[in-house]
Amino acid sequence: MRSKTLLGAVLAVLVVSGGVAGLAAAQDATATDTETQTDAAQTTDQQTETDTDTDTDTDADVATDRRQTDRESDVNLSAYLAELSLTDDQRAAVENEVEGMRADGASAHAIRLVVHGRLHQYGVTDAELREVRFDARVDAKLDRLQAHYDLRDDEVETVRDAVERARADGANPGELREVVLDTLETLGYDVTDLRERWNEQSAANWHRCHDHRYGHDHRHGHDHRHGHDHRH
Repeated sequence: MRSKTLLGAVLAVLVVSGGVAGLAAAQDATATDTETQTDAAQTTDQQTETDTDTDTDTDADVATDRRQTDRESDVNLSAYLAELSLTDDQRAAVENEVEGMRADGASAHAIRLVVHGRLHQYGVTDAELREVRFDARVDAKLDRLQAHYDLRDDEVETVRDAVERARADGANPGELREVVLDTLETLGYDVTDLRERWNEQSAANWHRCHDHRYGHDHRHGHDHRHGHDHRH
């Protein structure tokens, strides 16, 4: 499970639909609380992933994931590539290219751009990356839940199975969160505090997203009203 958690840190910055341009936009967006979200052309699957991340993570969790991503994206490249449908020669080519860029002093951002573009050239799809990333994110969250509630391994697998079944049935991020909470309750755990924390975080994320998307329109509406009052 730990290896998949590390893999998730790598994938968190590599999974962006729309190619290299989309990845660049997403990298700029990491200063916000919605991971890999762009202002234009975001697929439904990407929105689902973004909502899942922000609905189930506290700000501290998200910040920790980002710091972990920065530290581990390079050192875990081999493990990440091993999870994808690549030949040995393709994996070696990517690793050698990354090593050369490091030697030349390239930034982590530039390296990620090149890796993402190269994977597309080798036929790795965004759907494949999203699927592996989702699994890794689930592992990371289950790690935290196991540590918090001292869950047994079989209980962790029970929660995982419930999440995977719900996702296969088309559950949205909020519903997946409820599946986790309900399953933990069924197992006998008191999740009152966790439910409250996740609900508060979800509401805060909604307000941030709402203000970002509609704040400009609201300001214009406010100016219009003041102008109308002034004329009278």
